[in-house]
Amino acid sequence: MAAANAYRFKSVTWSGSGSAVAIPGVVDCSEDDTSGGVTKHRTDNSTTVQGIFMDDIGATIRITTTDLSLRGASGYTMGKSGALVIVRELRANGVGAQAGDKTHTYGTVVLTDMTEGVPINGRGTLQLTFEAYDANGSAVCTFS
Repeated sequence: MAAANAYRFKSVTWSGSGSAVAIPGVVDCSEDDTSGGVTKHRTDNSTTVQGIFMDDIGATIRITTTDLSLRGASGYTMGKSGALVIVRELRANGVGAQAGDKTHTYGTVVLTDMTEGVPINGRGTLQLTFEAYDANGSAVCTFS
């Protein structure tokens, strides 16, 4: 059986201030695809569902950093929108030479929450929460 892939953060960039800048001190990241619910379709005389339509599809991205100075920094204002790019470095069995990168690009996200958290190794944390959307109906995130 092949070993599971091991990743580490190579870079996380945010363009809330206009130009893309790295988010320093990233220690964790989660990306959750979300659904606003579904609508089930039946014809008038049918008792079985004949179609299911997604009401909306989005994504919630949470970035945890040890850099508390980002709270209130330029470009890190609640409601600010921009692009978010997360690059993970894929490493063979968690050690050794780089085996490739995995990039997630969110074209339009809004910073919706900033929460200070419990210290990691004596350092406080700041969790940045972004909600992704795409006004023209294409994919919320592109992967490469």
